[in-house]
Amino acid sequence: MSDEAIHKAVDAARTFLQNDAERRAYINRELAILDYNSDHRDAFEEGEAKGRAEGRKEGEAKGRKEGEERLGMLMSLLLKENRQDDVAKAASDADFREKLFKEYGI
Repeated sequence: MSDEAIHKAVDAARTFLQNDAERRAYINRELAILDYNSDHRDAFEEGEAKGRAEGRKEGEAKGRKEGEERLGMLMSLLLKENRQDDVAKAASDADFREKLFKEYGI
């Protein structure tokens, strides 16, 4: 910047700082901008948290349903093949149940 431009800027700042009404208006505008940005950020974060909670709830319900269907299918196949002992063991032994899921491709 040239010396002349710098002097004009300094004169404008000095004039601005001497005018109480302009200075208060400027400060109020800046505070309003800060408040707006803060409110906007808070609303975004609240919406994001709500969306995550809803997604988690839907995911849990879907996972529960899929798990129940998978277990029901396994029990059905085992009973169809008269594997009652395996039904009882699968009900209480998660590792055995996983082995049976793989065996039946479920």
